[in-house]
Amino acid sequence: MPTGTALEQTSAVLHEIGSYLATVPEVTDYQGYAGTAAPINFNGLVRQYYLRAASEQGDIQVNLQDKHKRDRSSHEVAGSVREPIEKIAKQWGAKVKIVEVPPGPPVMSPIVAEIYGPDYEGARRVAGKVREQFGKTADIVGIDDTVTRPHPKWCCMCCKARLHCSDRTAGYCGYDTCGIVRAGCDFAARCHLQICAAVAHEPADREPQPHR
Repeated sequence: MPTGTALEQTSAVLHEIGSYLATVPEVTDYQGYAGTAAPINFNGLVRQYYLRAASEQGDIQVNLQDKHKRDRSSHEVAGSVREPIEKIAKQWGAKVKIVEVPPGPPVMSPIVAEIYGPDYEGARRVAGKVREQFGKTADIVGIDDTVTRPHPKWCCMCCKARLHCSDRTAGYCGYDTCGIVRAGCDFAARCHLQICAAVAHEPADREPQPHR
């Protein structure tokens, strides 16, 4: 999902994809994980799936019937569900990949292009051209990159002098700011913004505490 997507929206996408998977005859069960990592598997060792912790990241692990009880191979099943799942993901603005458990050593992807350059912006432009060329090549699917897209971010700063005069703490300010925004405005839901009052450092706390 786009960077900054709320956890509830990521969960909704996983739920819709899961509803489709339930209609596939070979699927026995599945488990979705929104905003957290699924149990580590052979593929995730190299792809670092265990590091997933952002609200815009999700995973669905699917189990199929025993190969002796189905006519299609796991590869054929994976190929058949790719287009319907990508269609669902496109409606939500999500990027999705169908990943099979590899028979051999796991890799980042069957084809990987690593872009290096003197500056990040230049590398991004070159990566865009490489991605465009991949899209024009037959039989290449699931094209993705590691470029982080810009997303809106609001920062609220508390006036320490006024806090002191009103006998309030920074923690109260963080909670109160979130409450005011959620109660008085509905633009956050329309724009799919994740309301976060960042961190508040109480005098008695050793480390700043995040307030969501």
